[in-house]
Amino acid sequence: MIKRMYFASGLLGLLLFPSCKHTIPPGSPGPDSRTQGARPQSAIIVQQAYTTALRTLSGHDPDLAFQQLRQDPRNGNVYYRLGIYYRLKDAQKAIEYFKKAIELQPGDREAVLFLASTQIVAGKKDEGAALLRELAKNPNDTWGRIAQRRLTKL
Repeated sequence: MIKRMYFASGLLGLLLFPSCKHTIPPGSPGPDSRTQGARPQSAIIVQQAYTTALRTLSGHDPDLAFQQLRQDPRNGNVYYRLGIYYRLKDAQKAIEYFKKAIELQPGDREAVLFLASTQIVAGKKDEGAALLRELAKNPNDTWGRIAQRRLTKL
């Protein structure tokens, strides 16, 4: 679960900071917040996690996920991972996989956030915004706060 959260937090960099062009090398303290143009520490952490997630995605093999689904077709986590994989390649497929993941694991707010963001990217802005508004109703958890920030950028 922790690996999944770290992986997903890296992908959230794509959602929250799509214009970031520079990566921070692992282990680097990042820019001093007192310097002009410094990014907030949270942005640096998300950017580092995003860079790591991209490296992980480049080696991801969806065939392994399909093998796992043949063994356990009710594994929502596998559908979630397929949604993440296809989000960068085929938004419609990603939406289908995220919906299946949510169907199998209804409390998975992380999958809901990625579904909403993918829908927005795919041109289904109203559907995605509705899901973000639902997530934003709970500002006391990470996914609710991220949804609130994402809504302000729509």
